[in-house]
Amino acid sequence: MKRKLLSLLLALIGVYTVKAQTQVVFYTNMGNFTVQMEDSLAPITSGNFLSLVKQQYYDGVIFHRVIDNFMIQGGDPTGTGSGGPGYTIEDEFHIDLSNVRGTISMANSGPNTGGSQFFINLVNNTYLDFNKSPFSSKHPVFGKVTDSFEVVQRIGDVSTNSSDRPINEVRMDSIRELRFYSAPPEINVKQAKVYPNPVVSAPYILIPKSDNQTEHFNANTIHIQCINGHGLQVWSKAIPIKSGQVEISLGDLYKENLVSGIYILRILESPSGSAEIKIVIP
Repeated sequence: MKRKLLSLLLALIGVYTVKAQTQVVFYTNMGNFTVQMEDSLAPITSGNFLSLVKQQYYDGVIFHRVIDNFMIQGGDPTGTGSGGPGYTIEDEFHIDLSNVRGTISMANSGPNTGGSQFFINLVNNTYLDFNKSPFSSKHPVFGKVTDSFEVVQRIGDVSTNSSDRPINEVRMDSIRELRFYSAPPEINVKQAKVYPNPVVSAPYILIPKSDNQTEHFNANTIHIQCINGHGLQVWSKAIPIKSGQVEISLGDLYKENLVSGIYILRILESPSGSAEIKIVIP
């Protein structure tokens, strides 16, 4: 009896133990969005994707196939739709993961042929699940868009040719793991950098964790101003920092369509003083 109770208790602990899920940011030439991996339910598939992200495999890769009211597909470094990493992984399905709107799923050409290509569902495409009729095309889900899905929708609305390829290139400048530090965030604004710079796509600020306890930013909001060559403020925003996040998207700045020139990004309200970063708009 005691053994059965212990087994039941351990099972319940397993059910209610929640593992922190990894998040990544897609930096594209049409804006940025965040995807949360299903590390716990799809460790093989999400682990493969994260391994490629760490290798910067997706940097500069396009979305080669876009179908309105269906999905956007990318991950092929050749841009042809037939390329991949040179290996395949086994299919990994879970009853709690379904191809619903906003999820990211593996593209494949049949069972156990996944590699680097993926697609993001623009609508509910549950017929692509392993346990749904017609069972002819099964695609493992391994994450979901948790922030700025409107960017994904905007990509889904682009004009395409007869092969569903965007007429104007839609590119992933990079995909990066979202970095968090233990709260409170201790970040050194004096070492902040902007990527990419020159700003040829939606940029982001990377602020490293401070090793010097006397020079760190410890707050929930960071204020950023953009100053032009005449000393005039052309853009500003207060940006919340969530749970020690130090990778900050500046997609709104990119939408301003600033004229070519040199600008200053000024980070305000830091205990170690303001920081200024020179950026170039080509």
